[in-house]
Parts: sequence; C-alpha cells; structure tokens
Amino acid sequence: MGAKRQKVLFLPSWYPTSANPVNGIFVKKHAEAAARFCDIAVLYIKNYSNSNLSKFSIQHRVENGIITLRVGFKTSSLPVVGRLLNLARRLKAIGMGLAKIYQLWGKPDIAHLQIAWPAGIIALYLNFVYGLPYILTEHWSGYTASSADFKKSSLLMKLATKIIFRKAKILTAVSRFLANSIRAHNLPYAKLVTVPNVVNIPSKERPKPKTAGAMRILTVSMLYDRSKNISGLLKALAETVQKRPDIRLDILGDGKDRTSLTSLAKDLGLLDKNVFFQGYVPNNELANYFMNAHFFVLNSNYETFSVATIEALAHGLPVVVTKCGGPEEFVTNTVGVLVNRKDRQSLVDGLGFMLENWHKYNPADLRDYVKLRFSPEAVGRQFYRIYEDLLKEN
Repeated sequence: MGAKRQKVLFLPSWYPTSANPVNGIFVKKHAEAAARFCDIAVLYIKNYSNSNLSKFSIQHRVENGIITLRVGFKTSSLPVVGRLLNLARRLKAIGMGLAKIYQLWGKPDIAHLQIAWPAGIIALYLNFVYGLPYILTEHWSGYTASSADFKKSSLLMKLATKIIFRKAKILTAVSRFLANSIRAHNLPYAKLVTVPNVVNIPSKERPKPKTAGAMRILTVSMLYDRSKNISGLLKALAETVQKRPDIRLDILGDGKDRTSLTSLAKDLGLLDKNVFFQGYVPNNELANYFMNAHFFVLNSNYETFSVATIEALAHGLPVVVTKCGGPEEFVTNTVGVLVNRKDRQSLVDGLGFMLENWHKYNPADLRDYVKLRFSPEAVGRQFYRIYEDLLKEN
C-alpha cells in the first residue's frame, strides 16, 4: 500500500464563483496544483447584498476532483447594527461550512489559508479549537508601497492580520517583491518561503505567427487603471502608431474603468482601428488570442506576480513588461523586455524594439522556461514538501 495522502483544507479569501469567474482564479490553480499530491477540499465564505436571496446559501460541488464548498450570507446595510449582524452571519456561515466539510470529507491534517483577511478567521478558529496547524499564502498587492491599501486599513483589520500572520506556521509569498513588501510592515511570521503562482502549460506548441498583415499585440488585465495603467498603454500606443500604423492591440478583461478607457481610446483615434476591447474572455478561449498574437504587453504600476505575463510566455509569446515588482523576478532579456513604469517614452521604446525583434524569440524555449518553474507539477510539489515538513514538526 502507498503512503496515506495528506488532507489539506484550502481557506481562500478570494475564489471564483459563477458571478465572478476570475476572482481568485490563481488560488484555484494553487489548489489544483496541490491536489496532484494531496487530497484537497476548499471552503469559501462569500457575502452578497441581493435582497431577493435567502440569508444563507450553501453550494457543494466537486471541481476537478476537489470538494468545493461555497457558503454565502446576506449582508445588512444598516449602520452600526448592520456591522454586528454581518459579523454574526459570517460566523454562522463559517460554522455551517465547517460542519459540512467535516461531514463530507472528514478532519483535515492541515489548513492552507490563501490571503489573510478575512478567511484567516476560520484558520484561527480551527487552530485555537482543534489545534489544526495552517500555512498562509499571500497574493494581495495591498501590502506594496505603490498600493498602500494595507497601510490605510482599519486598526481592527491590521490587528487581526497580525494575529493571523503570527499563528501561521509558514508564510509563503508569490514573489520576493511581495515578501519584501510584507516585511516592510513588520508583520510577524515564523518562516517565509517564496512559492510562485501556477500556469497551465499548453498541450501544443505555438507556431510563429504570420509576418503579413497587422502586428498583433495582446494584453490581459482587469480594467482598473490605478494599478494596471491601461491609459498609459493607450497613450504610448498612439505615439507608436504614428510610425507603425499596422498595429492591433487586443485588450482582454473587464473592470470599473472600461467606460473611461474606451472613451480615451476613442479620443486618441484608436478605438476599433488599432485598439479592440474584447471584455472578459473565458480561460478556454484565451489560447486563441495567445496563439495569434506577436507579443504581449503589461503596463502595470504594481504587480505581486502577474499570471497573465507567465501565461503569455507559456504560449510562446515574448513580453514587454514594466518594472512593477513581481515580473522583474522572471522577465529576463531571453524572454522579453523590461521598461520603466509610468514612463511613456520607455514603453514606446520597448514596443518599438519588440515590433522589430519579436521573431527572434523561440516559442518552444519560452514555453520550456515556464514549464520548469511555474507548472502545476512544479508548484504543487513545492507545497507538498512544505505540508510534509510541517506535519513532521507537529
């Protein structure tokens, strides 16, 4: 008989739902990677304000072999009293979810908390009541100086986050950049390890695109300009088009700034001529865009990792990326070009270079580069070793 597989309960603060299929998709990929080596179950607590829904809801599904439980609770908008009511409902939803997980799956050996707040409440409860050890994986860009969202958080959240960090046996961050950002806040932790995000490797290699016709540039991003700086990309493209009118930029993704960005593209004379907003594109359709592009561009102001950039490389696309944190750790001159953030001329120069040199990058080499470091197999094995070491200690 083989060794008993570890049972790991994932506790994500963000996770995909039918209403928001990209929310925390990188957490789901972590769970699926770990599931190659362990038995995984996911408990996700979500809230909603829709008055037509019941106070609580439970959705139980098996997704890619992983027991996945989404427990929802209705929030109240009442001042003061509403906050207390929402806390009480969250705690009840947690209790309902844990009872169901134990009924369906049994007792876990370890918990894997993904993003400290608010799912850390569940990890702390399991740790205090049952002595269940947990590791914490952080993705949140709010710790970075460019975002500063953690610094602006309430005192209660900061205090809770410190306790969650302190009780975690191991902290993992998706990049050294994020790890350093966390250190800057003096958050307590016992041990810190860098474990990257996961990218699924395409089953077939991408052929080099045709040289005839428009040069196709691709970006995949939430349309949230404060962090993604799509407006800066549009302005740089407008300048580039003056010399190279044969450019087509496809922007994949949606978000709160779509209307203003569409208006800017129109004002620059780019909309539906050189720039095409494609909106949200399901994962199973992304490959078509990657396969037909000449190169990928990311103009973010800050990124803790950038899954989209790694996905582009996995599909054999060279990249033009800003020095915005996480990507600097894996974008070398063998896979693309790094440019200065918030620097239009630097981006224009990077685009110009790639327009002339994209064909010099071998798609198979780019794919192999990603496979070695960021495949589900590679990342799942890293988590398995962390779980194994922790359980030996306990």
